This record gives sequence, C-alpha cells and structure tokens, in this order.
Amino acid sequence: MKNFFGEKIYVLGLESKDTPDWRKNFDSFIPNDKLEFCIKKGAKNPKNEGKMDCSMLEILNHSNINNVSMDIFKNHIDIMKNALQSNYNCVMILEDDASFPNWNEQKWQKIQNWLSSNKNWDIFYLGYCSWPSLFSILVNRDIVRLFAPLCLHGYIINKQGIQKILEQLEMKDYAKLYHVDKYIGYKAPLKKFGAFPMICFQKECPALYLKACDKMGVRFKFKNFCRLNEWMSVGIPFILFFVIFLIVLFTIK
Repeated sequence: MKNFFGEKIYVLGLESKDTPDWRKNFDSFIPNDKLEFCIKKGAKNPKNEGKMDCSMLEILNHSNINNVSMDIFKNHIDIMKNALQSNYNCVMILEDDASFPNWNEQKWQKIQNWLSSNKNWDIFYLGYCSWPSLFSILVNRDIVRLFAPLCLHGYIINKQGIQKILEQLEMKDYAKLYHVDKYIGYKAPLKKFGAFPMICFQKECPALYLKACDKMGVRFKFKNFCRLNEWMSVGIPFILFFVIFLIVLFTIK
C-alpha cells in the first residue's frame, strides 16, 4: 500500500497481541506517517463467541451479545470519535488480524481514485461478508454497492459516515442490541460500498463462524466462504433480473 488518500490508518489491537512481530505486519505495508496503533486491554473473555450454549439460529442471526462484543463495539466507536475530534475527512480502520494477500497496487489506485472523486459514499469495505442478504450490485469492475455486509476487519469511513453513526448512537445504546459490524451494516444509515473482489481478509476465522461449523460438523475456511459469498451476492441480482425480463417478455407476447 504505497499511499492512502485519507489522513490516518488506525490499527485496533489488544495488549495481549501487541508484539514487535505483530506490528511489523503493518509497519512494512502501511505508510508510517499515517499509521497509528490503538491498543486496548480488551474484555476478559479470550474470544468473541457469545454464550457457549447459543443456538444455531442465534449464530446465523448474529444476535448473541456479551461483554466482548460490547467492548469491540466501544473500541470501534472510540476510534471514530478520535478521528472526528482530529477533524479528519477520511480514515482507514483495521483490526489486529487484517491481512492483504495477493495485493494489487493497480486495483488499489483505481479504488482510491473512485473514493476521492466520488462523494456519494459513507463507508467502504475492504473485506466483508454479505450475510444473510446475498444481494449486491456492481458499480464497476472494482467496486460493488453493499446493502447488509458483516465484518469490520478492514474498512474506510469518511467524516460524513462517522457523524451519521455518532448521531444515531446518541438516541439508543445499540451496543446492547447488536455486534458492531451488524449495527453498521444493518442499522446505521450509511451508503455502503466495497472492493470487488475483496482485498482484505481475517487471518483467524471468527469464533462464531467456527462454532457454526462445529454444530454442522463441517470445516470450511472463512476466507473461502467470503469469496463464495461475494460472487453469489453479485450473481443473484443478475439472475433475478434475467428471470423478471423473461416473465415480462412472455407476458407481453
């Protein structure tokens, strides 16, 4: 990542993971003049996996809340507040396990050009999982319009998007109702876009995802699931449009 048009790149990490080797993963890849590590103690639970007795339905709905999920919610919002107080127009936020395999600098420049010249967006996902709504629309060959994405391991958000989130949070304590990625993906009034194909992945599979795999007795890498998910989400709208077109065509005939 040779450059970033925004003012700051925040990396959210835990004290337990804050080692020189861990920092090198980002130091060697991100412009140092814009990099800032936000190290938090974290809640007591070692994994954000909700109640151990949560049902499959709760996992699929991403609806089980615990002290870890509320702590993660607070950490993301604290970074946004810091960005707003610093009067930044645009920032990137990465979680501690974010990775960028098969990096394509040319694709990144195209994305940056679109983001810097287009004002009709609030948040841009570098990695995501459109679940359970498998529906997204291609804007161009590198960018997709998202409607209900999950995951916040890598994203860009502008001042307008941060203000919308903070204004809504003043009215209700959403941390007790939603995981932060579900709140931002589902409830926050944001114009959401993402990289296509996505360019950022989590090194570790989310604990809730692993728990769902255990309950189903399968093993499928989260990275591969996200890849499958993004292609299905783009393909389904085309299929629906084609079916509707055929129905209209035969009705007219």
